[in-house]
Amino acid sequence: MTQPDTPVSFSERLQRDYDLARAQGARPIVADSLRETSLAKALAAGLPALRDDDWRYARLRPVTAAQWLPAATADEASVIEPLRAALPDALPGFGRVVFVDGHYCASLSVADQSFSGGQLRHAASGAANTRNGEATNALQATTAERFAWLNDLFATDGAQLQVTGQLQLELLFISTITDTAAASYPRLQVQVCADSQLTLVERHLGSGGPTALTNVSVQVHLQSAARLQHYRVQAMARDAVFMDTLLATLDSRANYALTFINQGAATARSSLRLRLQGDNTQLSVHGVSLTDERCNSDTVIQLEHVGRNSRSEQVLRGVANGRSSIGLASRVDVAASAGGADSRQSLKGLIGAAGAEVNLRPQLEINTDEVKASHGATTGSLDDNTLFYLLSRGIDPETARKLLEWAFIGDVMSHIDIAGLRRQVELTTVSQLGNAAALEALL
Repeated sequence: MTQPDTPVSFSERLQRDYDLARAQGARPIVADSLRETSLAKALAAGLPALRDDDWRYARLRPVTAAQWLPAATADEASVIEPLRAALPDALPGFGRVVFVDGHYCASLSVADQSFSGGQLRHAASGAANTRNGEATNALQATTAERFAWLNDLFATDGAQLQVTGQLQLELLFISTITDTAAASYPRLQVQVCADSQLTLVERHLGSGGPTALTNVSVQVHLQSAARLQHYRVQAMARDAVFMDTLLATLDSRANYALTFINQGAATARSSLRLRLQGDNTQLSVHGVSLTDERCNSDTVIQLEHVGRNSRSEQVLRGVANGRSSIGLASRVDVAASAGGADSRQSLKGLIGAAGAEVNLRPQLEINTDEVKASHGATTGSLDDNTLFYLLSRGIDPETARKLLEWAFIGDVMSHIDIAGLRRQVELTTVSQLGNAAALEALL
């Protein structure tokens, strides 16, 4: 009689896949010492559970079934060439660098690895990198960002960008993995040197599957008086499992403007930790999450004011339709050393259907008297008075609802200053919302 398979614990499966990846010759790009440290941390922490406060609104079941082994390099003929026609239009004035299933793809990229304003290399072409060395000065991941440890273990390529001047760059991370025993590990390290400026468009696109994981790790370091305009667009397939970690450090007088759009994946989790380390730093975060059907999107931001006279603003919006769910959490910690800090939070959620759910969690902890701070959160359905006004003007109920949803996220969309990117995002957004009236206007 055949005995049933014995369930394998997370720790056993992770150790097994880590050993198997090494045995198969997967070329690591992370130093051995950091990989061993990350493995120990991942094994000790385990997978997140609903009792973990930072993960209470994430959908965890698809993650437990995900595979950890990294995907092989995509075949040029069968995979890469069909992607060429499917890529979004190039942005005028921007270089483009493409990674497919976590691997650099030269044939789809249109920028040299060394170019005016900065230097870019894909990690597999050079020495092993680290997360905490001088090159990035990034933060240490915690259990709230624990999936960064898995990226350390399994990433086999990644983008390393150092900017010394002015640069405009688009990075595309594309997944072609379907329901196979493999995962994609996009990895990005960004250093904007003193008095330099970078406009960066980071997009995550492509297919997925209930056991096909995309696990992103991004580390950002802005040196003194550096400026970064960072646009992040997540538009994965509706069945994808997407985990995302962003860790950023700002030195004195640095300015970081982050705009993110989450509009894909069946299960998506973004963990962001942002430290205003130096004096007179400025940070703005404008983000929107859109879900429908039974999708889940969870975003957790931890913002640390450390230097004096730092400024931060967060504007987060979520629109949930169908039987989907959205979590938006933002915790701001103002240290005793951060006198003169000014922090503002605005979280709003819109429930577009009876079965949808939006959970907002603004938090503020202040350890100095010399501070200005405000925060607020509101969740609800469409305003009845405004809806009645549109209906009284002859607009049908469905179009009226979609127009109000579009207006609800307008204060985030307005911060996309690149005309070509904004149009692309608007078209995909109104298509997802099913807003025929707005789509017709944009076309």
